[in-house]
Amino acid sequence: MATLVVAALLIGSCSEVTGPNSRVARVEVNLPGSTLLIGTTSLAVARGFDINGAEIPDAKPVWRSSAPTIVEVDQTGVLRADALGDATITATMGPTSGSATITVVPLPVVSISISPNGGGLDRGQSLQLAVTLRDQFGEIIVGRQVTWVSSAPGIASVTGTGLVSAIAAGSSVITATSEGQSASVTINVIVTAIPGGPAIDGITPALLVPGGTARITGTLFGPTPGENEVRIAGVLATVTEASGSELTVQLPASGFSCDPTREVFIQVARGSAADARLHPLQSLPQRMLQRGESLILSSSSDARCVELSATGGRYVVSVYSTATQVTNQASFRLRGAKGLLIEGDPVFNGAPATARAAVGERSRWRSVRPVAE
Repeated sequence: MATLVVAALLIGSCSEVTGPNSRVARVEVNLPGSTLLIGTTSLAVARGFDINGAEIPDAKPVWRSSAPTIVEVDQTGVLRADALGDATITATMGPTSGSATITVVPLPVVSISISPNGGGLDRGQSLQLAVTLRDQFGEIIVGRQVTWVSSAPGIASVTGTGLVSAIAAGSSVITATSEGQSASVTINVIVTAIPGGPAIDGITPALLVPGGTARITGTLFGPTPGENEVRIAGVLATVTEASGSELTVQLPASGFSCDPTREVFIQVARGSAADARLHPLQSLPQRMLQRGESLILSSSSDARCVELSATGGRYVVSVYSTATQVTNQASFRLRGAKGLLIEGDPVFNGAPATARAAVGERSRWRSVRPVAE
């Protein structure tokens, strides 16, 4: 019986020496990437090569992890990420080994929600917003960085912790972003009249423009400019002259949103009391073209925000990229009050849409041309 045992050992030893693994001179370990999401699995692949660089297809690896509590690997090469950290995965074929390092990283944020879901605030009030972040399995994630932004901070501002403060009459979109995922809510700020506070009776001219002058008439204004705060669409204006019944206001030349001509709230505040009234504002340069006319905008500042007047016809808008590589893209956005057509895709109700311009000649021109219906 002892002799049989020895013979079996000798046969096994010879088989190991003459098997495919004995010819392996280099082992290459291929991991799915340099990182692995915690709680997920993936597959590692090992390849053996002889001294001439030829692959040995029948070579079989023995797998090992330097940190099995972080990344566990079975003998089929399946990796399982159990904890955050680094692990070296080694494959051994006969006398030769190869290895690669992988890092287990947290699951990314795939969805974000905000509560409460917006709402109305009176001027001077505040509202604390909270976010819920979830991973790909629907589990709540904590401890991630969240960035808060207000579309109109002069109407409703927001702190880095999600505290919203109502400043002026109007609407503001509050957006929370974490790891590329975003969610938004709308805050509508109203102004409730207070007895003894200012009251607006009229505003001239009929259309306000950035950098222009406005005259506001009413009652119970502050008798000096410093006693009055005037905001137009949430943007702070300068009161140059004041009396109890009339204010002269200089509009800022910039700071207004890139929106077409619209009615916005003009707010006059004196201390804690305020009044607001809707009035037309044209915050963008308006371009008016006759049929067959073209307009070339050669600078980014000219093309950044342009309002095309409603003519009852259609416009053709061409955007040319300055890039010469086909991987580069030029983006632009068109918005319309009633609807628009971009590369054959209709967009209605003034919803924004983005189209991509193909790479063409080295040109900086953007052109618009009205086309007859």
